[in-house]
Amino acid sequence: MSNLTIYDQTKQELSEVSFVKDTLNQLRIAEIKDSVQILNQMASWISDTAFIAKIKDAVPLHQKKDIKEMILLRFKNLSFNELHYAFKMERFGILGDKTEHYQSFDAEYVGKVLDKYVAWKREVKVRENITKQAAPQSVTPQERADIRLKFLTNVFNDLKANGYSEDAWLLFSALEQDGKLTIGNSRKKEIYNEQKEKYLKQLKVNVLDRDMKHKIKKIISSEEQGKKNAEIVRRSKSYSVSEYLHDYLESFKVFHNHIENQNPPE
Repeated sequence: MSNLTIYDQTKQELSEVSFVKDTLNQLRIAEIKDSVQILNQMASWISDTAFIAKIKDAVPLHQKKDIKEMILLRFKNLSFNELHYAFKMERFGILGDKTEHYQSFDAEYVGKVLDKYVAWKREVKVRENITKQAAPQSVTPQERADIRLKFLTNVFNDLKANGYSEDAWLLFSALEQDGKLTIGNSRKKEIYNEQKEKYLKQLKVNVLDRDMKHKIKKIISSEEQGKKNAEIVRRSKSYSVSEYLHDYLESFKVFHNHIENQNPPE
């Protein structure tokens, strides 16, 4: 088997053009010879993507099977990095009008989103003249700035619309280090416990789903070992940052200026 990584989460941070260039060097699903690895990666991707898409009920086993078969039949030339990136682009509205899932994460919905992604990827390759000979490229300072601006815009829009942003946790460390976000240890513990109870409650709704059972066991196991669960830590940070930034939503300029200590580019 190729020594390329099947899924590298850091690639989700690449700009659109850089990511499309990088796909030339990513391991395609068709190139993975270990069927167990394919099934494990697929199960994890389905579970995570459905959760982020706010699908309330667990994805039924027959729909998971349908999705896996459809991807292996129609989208096996994509990588697992692309499956994740495609739904990120869908969530950010980059692929055009959002496709409604009507609370059903099934093969039809997944296929429509991936069809849009494939068409978008083709357009980017033509526009940027990206060919198979293209070498891996690092993110330029301008691309990094564009990614940062798009990220802050999405967080701002989420906070304005919902009062909460799932991605706000990425701002936690910088705000804390700058002395802007100050939360005592006792309050951090309270928030963690609140988010843990909320998360467990969501998981227990779908307790018959094998993936959900595994997540519940993992949380309980971590707690018994005196360790904090990474997902709950992330949710706690998102909650804390979302609450803190409520006072800076008058405009994107105010929001951006407070976080970056400078005005956003025109």
